[in-house]
Amino acid sequence: MPARPILRMYSNLAPLRDPVFLGAFAGRGGGSAAAAVQYLVDQWDAQPVGELDPEECFDFTVRRPVVRLDNGVRVVNWPKNQIFLSRDATSGRDVLLLPGIEPHIRWAAFCEAITDTLLGVGCHTAIILGSRTAALPHTRPVPFRLVTNEPSFSETFGTEATVPNYEGPTGITTVLAARLSKAEIQVASLTSLSPFYVQSEPNPSAVIAIVQAVDRAYGSQTKLDALRDKQREVDSATEVAAEQATELRAAITSLEQQYDQERGITPSATEVSPTELPSGSEVVADLEEFFRQLRTGEGDSPSSP
Repeated sequence: MPARPILRMYSNLAPLRDPVFLGAFAGRGGGSAAAAVQYLVDQWDAQPVGELDPEECFDFTVRRPVVRLDNGVRVVNWPKNQIFLSRDATSGRDVLLLPGIEPHIRWAAFCEAITDTLLGVGCHTAIILGSRTAALPHTRPVPFRLVTNEPSFSETFGTEATVPNYEGPTGITTVLAARLSKAEIQVASLTSLSPFYVQSEPNPSAVIAIVQAVDRAYGSQTKLDALRDKQREVDSATEVAAEQATELRAAITSLEQQYDQERGITPSATEVSPTELPSGSEVVADLEEFFRQLRTGEGDSPSSP
Protein backbone atom coordinates (compact mmCIF):
# COMPACT_ATOMS: atom_id res chain seq x y z
CA MET A 1 0.00 0.00 0.00
CA PRO A 2 1.44 3.40 -0.95
CA ALA A 3 2.32 5.79 1.85
CA ARG A 4 -0.41 8.22 2.83
CA PRO A 5 0.52 11.73 1.59
CA ILE A 6 1.08 14.19 4.42
CA LEU A 7 -0.02 17.21 2.35
CA ARG A 8 -3.00 17.31 0.02
CA MET A 9 -3.48 20.16 -2.41
CA TYR A 10 -7.11 20.84 -3.26
CA SER A 11 -6.28 21.66 -6.88
CA ASN A 12 -3.35 22.45 -9.11
CA LEU A 13 -2.31 26.05 -8.62
CA ALA A 14 -2.14 28.28 -11.66
CA PRO A 15 1.26 29.88 -12.27
CA LEU A 16 1.93 32.25 -9.39
CA ARG A 17 3.43 35.73 -9.54
CA ASP A 18 6.79 35.75 -7.71
CA PRO A 19 5.18 34.12 -4.66
CA VAL A 20 6.27 34.59 -1.05
CA PHE A 21 5.43 32.23 1.80
CA LEU A 22 4.36 33.48 5.25
CA GLY A 23 4.12 30.80 7.94
CA ALA A 24 3.73 30.71 11.72
CA PHE A 25 3.03 28.02 14.29
CA ALA A 26 1.18 28.18 17.57
CA GLY A 27 2.22 25.72 20.23
CA ARG A 28 5.00 26.38 22.71
CA GLY A 29 4.87 30.09 21.98
CA GLY A 30 4.13 31.51 18.56
CA GLY A 31 0.46 32.22 19.29
CA SER A 32 0.65 35.90 18.35
CA ALA A 33 2.49 35.14 15.11
CA ALA A 34 -0.02 32.45 14.10
CA ALA A 35 -2.86 34.84 14.95
CA ALA A 36 -1.23 37.50 12.76
CA VAL A 37 -1.05 35.15 9.77
CA GLN A 38 -4.67 34.10 10.33
CA TYR A 39 -5.63 37.78 10.46
CA LEU A 40 -3.91 38.31 7.11
CA VAL A 41 -5.79 35.32 5.70
CA ASP A 42 -9.10 36.86 6.79
CA GLN A 43 -8.34 40.43 5.75
CA TRP A 44 -6.83 39.47 2.39
CA ASP A 45 -9.68 37.06 1.58
CA ALA A 46 -7.11 34.31 1.02
CA GLN A 47 -8.53 31.02 -0.24
CA PRO A 48 -7.58 27.54 1.05
CA VAL A 49 -5.48 25.60 -1.45
CA GLY A 50 -4.10 22.70 0.58
CA GLU A 51 -4.01 20.93 3.94
CA LEU A 52 -1.51 18.90 5.91
CA ASP A 53 -3.15 15.67 7.11
CA PRO A 54 -3.85 16.03 10.86
CA GLU A 55 -3.63 12.25 11.33
CA GLU A 56 -0.03 12.44 10.18
CA CYS A 57 0.92 15.44 12.35
CA PHE A 58 -0.85 15.38 15.71
CA ASP A 59 -1.19 13.30 18.85
CA PHE A 60 -4.88 13.83 19.62
CA THR A 61 -4.37 12.93 23.28
CA VAL A 62 -2.19 16.06 23.50
CA ARG A 63 -4.19 18.42 21.28
CA ARG A 64 -7.72 17.14 21.28
CA PRO A 65 -10.33 17.87 18.62
CA VAL A 66 -13.12 20.26 19.63
CA VAL A 67 -16.82 19.49 19.34
CA ARG A 68 -19.39 22.20 18.60
CA LEU A 69 -23.07 22.39 17.76
CA ASP A 70 -24.17 23.54 14.32
CA ASN A 71 -27.97 23.94 14.27
CA GLY A 72 -28.22 21.19 16.87
CA VAL A 73 -25.83 18.84 15.03
CA ARG A 74 -22.57 17.89 16.75
CA VAL A 75 -19.56 18.75 14.58
CA VAL A 76 -15.99 17.75 15.38
CA ASN A 77 -13.27 20.25 14.49
CA TRP A 78 -9.83 18.70 14.16
CA PRO A 79 -6.53 20.57 14.60
CA LYS A 80 -5.62 21.87 11.19
CA ASN A 81 -2.62 23.11 9.24
CA GLN A 82 -4.09 24.66 6.12
CA ILE A 83 -2.33 26.58 3.34
CA PHE A 84 -4.04 29.65 1.85
CA LEU A 85 -3.38 31.72 -1.26
CA SER A 86 -3.88 35.46 -1.64
CA ARG A 87 -3.56 36.92 -5.12
CA ASP A 88 -4.44 40.53 -4.32
CA ALA A 89 -2.66 41.42 -1.06
CA THR A 90 0.51 42.92 -2.51
CA SER A 91 1.56 44.61 -5.70
CA GLY A 92 2.89 42.21 -8.29
CA ARG A 93 3.19 39.00 -6.27
CA ASP A 94 1.07 36.25 -4.73
CA VAL A 95 1.28 35.15 -1.10
CA LEU A 96 1.00 31.66 0.36
CA LEU A 97 0.02 31.68 4.03
CA LEU A 98 0.13 29.00 6.72
CA PRO A 99 -1.39 29.98 10.09
CA GLY A 100 -0.27 26.73 11.64
CA ILE A 101 0.00 24.64 14.78
CA GLU A 102 3.30 23.03 15.70
CA PRO A 103 2.96 19.31 14.87
CA HIS A 104 3.67 16.64 17.45
CA ILE A 105 5.13 14.02 15.13
CA ARG A 106 6.76 13.55 11.71
CA TRP A 107 8.50 16.91 11.71
CA ALA A 108 10.88 15.92 8.91
CA ALA A 109 8.05 14.75 6.65
CA PHE A 110 6.00 17.82 7.57
CA CYS A 111 8.81 20.21 6.54
CA GLU A 112 9.62 18.15 3.46
CA ALA A 113 6.01 18.40 2.27
CA ILE A 114 5.94 22.17 2.69
CA THR A 115 9.30 22.56 0.95
CA ASP A 116 8.24 20.40 -2.01
CA THR A 117 5.01 22.38 -2.34
CA LEU A 118 6.81 25.73 -2.38
CA LEU A 119 9.33 24.52 -4.95
CA GLY A 120 6.50 23.10 -7.03
CA VAL A 121 4.78 26.48 -7.37
CA GLY A 122 7.99 28.44 -7.89
CA CYS A 123 8.15 30.01 -4.43
CA HIS A 124 11.74 30.92 -3.52
CA THR A 125 11.13 33.37 -0.65
CA ALA A 126 9.85 32.32 2.78
CA ILE A 127 9.27 34.25 5.99
CA ILE A 128 8.80 32.21 9.16
CA LEU A 129 7.06 34.44 11.68
CA GLY A 130 7.40 33.88 15.40
CA SER A 131 6.46 35.49 18.69
CA ARG A 132 7.71 35.12 22.22
CA THR A 133 7.66 36.98 25.50
CA ALA A 134 10.54 38.92 27.00
CA ALA A 135 11.40 41.44 29.71
CA LEU A 136 9.83 44.41 27.92
CA PRO A 137 7.30 47.13 28.82
CA HIS A 138 3.89 47.23 27.15
CA THR A 139 4.21 51.02 26.79
CA ARG A 140 6.92 50.84 24.10
CA PRO A 141 6.90 49.71 20.44
CA VAL A 142 7.14 45.96 19.88
CA PRO A 143 10.73 45.04 18.86
CA PHE A 144 11.67 42.28 16.42
CA ARG A 145 14.50 39.81 16.04
CA LEU A 146 15.41 38.96 12.44
CA VAL A 147 17.49 35.82 11.90
CA THR A 148 18.70 34.98 8.40
CA ASN A 149 21.72 34.26 6.23
CA GLU A 150 20.33 36.52 3.49
CA PRO A 151 21.39 40.20 3.95
CA SER A 152 18.59 41.46 1.67
CA PHE A 153 15.97 40.74 4.36
CA SER A 154 17.44 43.48 6.57
CA GLU A 155 16.44 46.05 3.97
CA THR A 156 13.08 44.36 3.40
CA PHE A 157 12.08 44.59 7.06
CA GLY A 158 14.14 47.58 8.14
CA THR A 159 15.67 45.51 10.94
CA GLU A 160 19.29 44.50 11.39
CA ALA A 161 19.61 40.77 10.83
CA THR A 162 21.62 38.32 12.88
CA VAL A 163 23.11 35.08 11.59
CA PRO A 164 21.68 32.03 13.39
CA ASN A 165 24.16 30.67 15.93
CA TYR A 166 21.92 28.96 18.51
CA GLU A 167 22.69 25.38 19.48
CA GLY A 168 20.30 23.21 21.49
CA PRO A 169 16.68 22.00 21.52
CA THR A 170 14.53 23.84 19.02
CA GLY A 171 11.04 24.21 17.54
CA ILE A 172 9.36 23.58 14.22
CA THR A 173 10.14 27.09 12.92
CA THR A 174 13.89 26.44 13.06
CA VAL A 175 13.53 22.96 11.55
CA LEU A 176 11.41 24.31 8.68
CA ALA A 177 13.76 27.24 8.08
CA ALA A 178 16.74 24.87 7.88
CA ARG A 179 14.94 22.61 5.39
CA LEU A 180 13.87 25.52 3.20
CA SER A 181 17.39 26.94 3.20
CA LYS A 182 18.79 23.57 2.18
CA ALA A 183 16.42 23.65 -0.81
CA GLU A 184 17.89 27.06 -1.77
CA ILE A 185 14.75 28.94 -0.79
CA GLN A 186 15.65 32.32 0.69
CA VAL A 187 14.31 32.22 4.24
CA ALA A 188 14.19 34.55 7.22
CA SER A 189 12.78 34.15 10.71
CA LEU A 190 11.11 37.30 12.05
CA THR A 191 10.13 37.09 15.72
CA SER A 192 8.17 39.70 17.67
CA LEU A 193 8.95 40.25 21.35
CA SER A 194 6.23 41.28 23.80
CA PRO A 195 5.90 41.73 27.60
CA PHE A 196 5.66 38.47 29.49
CA TYR A 197 3.43 40.02 32.16
CA VAL A 198 0.61 40.99 29.75
CA GLN A 199 -2.13 38.43 30.32
CA SER A 200 -3.27 37.97 26.72
CA GLU A 201 -2.50 35.22 24.24
CA PRO A 202 -2.34 36.21 21.48
CA ASN A 203 -1.02 39.64 22.36
CA PRO A 204 -2.84 42.17 20.13
CA SER A 205 0.11 44.58 20.13
CA ALA A 206 2.37 41.83 18.81
CA VAL A 207 -0.20 40.80 16.21
CA ILE A 208 -0.48 44.41 15.00
CA ALA A 209 3.31 44.80 14.86
CA ILE A 210 3.68 41.65 12.76
CA VAL A 211 0.93 42.69 10.34
CA GLN A 212 2.49 46.14 9.98
CA ALA A 213 5.93 44.60 9.38
CA VAL A 214 4.50 42.49 6.55
CA ASP A 215 2.67 45.51 5.11
CA ARG A 216 5.85 47.60 5.07
CA ALA A 217 7.90 44.78 3.56
CA TYR A 218 5.54 43.77 0.78
CA GLY A 219 3.41 46.80 0.03
CA SER A 220 0.11 45.51 1.39
CA GLN A 221 -2.37 47.71 3.25
CA THR A 222 -4.19 45.75 5.93
CA LYS A 223 -7.01 47.25 8.00
CA LEU A 224 -6.28 47.07 11.72
CA ASP A 225 -9.53 48.36 13.27
CA ALA A 226 -10.53 45.12 15.01
CA LEU A 227 -7.02 44.62 16.34
CA ARG A 228 -6.81 48.21 17.60
CA ASP A 229 -9.98 47.70 19.64
CA LYS A 230 -8.54 44.58 21.25
CA GLN A 231 -5.22 46.34 21.86
CA ARG A 232 -6.93 49.18 23.73
CA GLU A 233 -8.86 46.66 25.82
CA VAL A 234 -5.73 44.73 26.84
CA ASP A 235 -3.69 47.89 27.48
CA SER A 236 -6.48 49.29 29.65
CA ALA A 237 -6.64 46.10 31.72
CA THR A 238 -2.86 46.14 32.14
CA GLU A 239 -2.90 49.77 33.27
CA VAL A 240 -5.67 49.07 35.80
CA ALA A 241 -3.62 46.18 37.20
CA ALA A 242 -0.53 48.40 37.41
CA GLU A 243 -2.43 51.17 39.19
CA GLN A 244 -3.62 48.73 41.84
CA ALA A 245 -0.33 46.84 42.34
CA THR A 246 2.73 48.92 43.25
CA GLU A 247 5.11 46.02 42.50
CA LEU A 248 3.85 45.78 38.93
CA ARG A 249 4.02 49.55 38.37
CA ALA A 250 7.59 49.70 39.69
CA ALA A 251 8.64 46.79 37.49
CA ILE A 252 7.07 48.37 34.38
CA THR A 253 8.90 51.63 35.11
CA SER A 254 12.20 49.76 35.37
CA LEU A 255 11.51 47.94 32.10
CA GLU A 256 10.71 51.24 30.38
CA GLN A 257 14.00 52.73 31.54
CA GLN A 258 15.97 49.70 30.43
CA TYR A 259 14.21 49.70 27.03
CA ASP A 260 15.08 53.38 26.50
CA GLN A 261 18.65 52.99 27.74
CA GLU A 262 19.37 50.09 25.38
CA ARG A 263 18.07 52.13 22.43
CA GLY A 264 19.81 55.37 23.31
CA ILE A 265 16.63 57.23 24.26
CA THR A 266 17.49 60.07 26.64
CA PRO A 267 15.54 59.83 29.92
CA SER A 268 13.92 62.88 31.46
CA ALA A 269 15.40 64.50 34.54
CA THR A 270 12.75 62.96 36.77
CA GLU A 271 13.59 59.39 35.79
CA VAL A 272 15.97 57.12 37.64
CA SER A 273 19.53 57.30 36.33
CA PRO A 274 20.83 54.23 34.46
CA THR A 275 23.23 53.35 37.28
CA GLU A 276 20.29 52.92 39.67
CA LEU A 277 18.40 50.50 37.44
CA PRO A 278 18.11 46.85 38.45
CA SER A 279 19.35 44.27 35.97
CA GLY A 280 16.94 42.69 33.51
CA SER A 281 17.15 39.40 35.38
CA GLU A 282 16.26 41.15 38.65
CA VAL A 283 13.19 42.76 37.08
CA VAL A 284 12.05 39.43 35.66
CA ALA A 285 12.63 37.68 38.99
CA ASP A 286 10.64 40.34 40.85
CA LEU A 287 7.74 40.11 38.42
CA GLU A 288 7.74 36.31 38.48
CA GLU A 289 7.63 36.39 42.28
CA PHE A 290 4.80 38.94 42.15
CA PHE A 291 2.68 36.74 39.87
CA ARG A 292 3.54 33.63 41.92
CA GLN A 293 2.14 35.37 44.99
CA LEU A 294 -1.03 36.25 43.10
CA ARG A 295 -1.51 32.64 42.02
CA THR A 296 -0.98 31.29 45.52
CA GLY A 297 -2.93 34.04 47.27
CA GLU A 298 0.08 35.27 49.25
CA GLY A 299 -0.11 38.83 47.90
CA ASP A 300 -2.76 41.40 47.15
CA SER A 301 -4.66 40.85 43.92
CA PRO A 302 -4.28 43.55 41.22
CA SER A 303 -8.05 43.91 41.34
CA SER A 304 -8.10 44.47 45.09
CA PRO A 305 -9.17 47.95 46.24
